[in-house]
Amino acid sequence: MKKVMKNVMAVAMMMLVSASAFAQYDWMKSSLTFGYTNESFSSLLGKEVVATYPNTFGLGGQFNEAFEIFDFAGRVVSVGLDTSVDLNYSQFDHAGTTHMGEFSIQVGPAVSFRPTDKLCFRAYAKIAPTIVGQHMPDIDKGYAGLGLMTTIGATACFGRFGLGVEQRGGGVTLMEIRDSKLNKDASKDISFVGPRFFLVLGL
Repeated sequence: MKKVMKNVMAVAMMMLVSASAFAQYDWMKSSLTFGYTNESFSSLLGKEVVATYPNTFGLGGQFNEAFEIFDFAGRVVSVGLDTSVDLNYSQFDHAGTTHMGEFSIQVGPAVSFRPTDKLCFRAYAKIAPTIVGQHMPDIDKGYAGLGLMTTIGATACFGRFGLGVEQRGGGVTLMEIRDSKLNKDASKDISFVGPRFFLVLGL
């Protein structure tokens, strides 16, 4: 289980670094985010489990307006499609200690308002196909699966630095990992929800 999780995280990090390296230099077009996620998950039985502070964090790469649709008044206001990749880790007190990692690729519309050359406000909504891995070392069990999440958020940036907040939510079907394979007969459906607060660093 640990080997599988390490391989997934290694591939995700390489994708993030590679994408960032090829992004444009303009901070309005590409940025890194570092955040805290107050996430919780619940099963179909309705039991909610909240992440234990401070054992949760996120790392992301945003490519703002990768496809610009139109703009007004010399790009003071512009509308486009944002793309981003996101890594998130949370720790829960559930069946002992539960570690959970998420990797998602997000895309959705965004609106930007730039009253000055350095000041920028953004609002966006994205859909995010997500890979989720869950490890429970106390009972020696691991799960993995695919899900779909949605994200609604906003950022305020000045120069290359900024702050952001977003609300995340969605669901995933997790299957138990046995002998490095997914066991469809041992699966569970869970839902996620929670806000994420983050710092923005323009590239």
